[in-house]
Amino acid sequence: MILHPQQPTAHTKKLPNVQVATQFSKPLHGLAKLLLLSAALPCLWALSARAQGGPPFRTDDPDTPGNRHWEINVGFLGDRNPGTGAYQIPDLDINYGLGDRLQLKYELPIALEETRPASASLAAPATYGRVIGGLGESLLGIKWRFFEHH
Repeated sequence: MILHPQQPTAHTKKLPNVQVATQFSKPLHGLAKLLLLSAALPCLWALSARAQGGPPFRTDDPDTPGNRHWEINVGFLGDRNPGTGAYQIPDLDINYGLGDRLQLKYELPIALEETRPASASLAAPATYGRVIGGLGESLLGIKWRFFEHH
């Protein structure tokens, strides 16, 4: 909303010529355009994505990628409670097929662990919150699919 200067009357004092909220009427420049574009691109990319399914997180995918084919899965795992949180952001799972029944597998998560601040009580002093991160527990393996049923 842009306020226009008033014409002075007998009951009002002359106000300086000031327009309020003119920053909203100016075109976007530099950093604002970059921020808008960086926020819009992932949304536009997501619209073109097709639904895909990966292996379940509790069990492993029974199929192999096929001879000389790659399969790359990206997952996000988290565990949060009122005092702490542990996250694997992302959990990168890379698979390569050796023949139709063998698969080389490598998983590498980026792990974050947070501790939230706690107020002092009669039983314990106050503690500060902290977040630590690094590489999680990696997994290297071979999968052999010995049974195939169509």
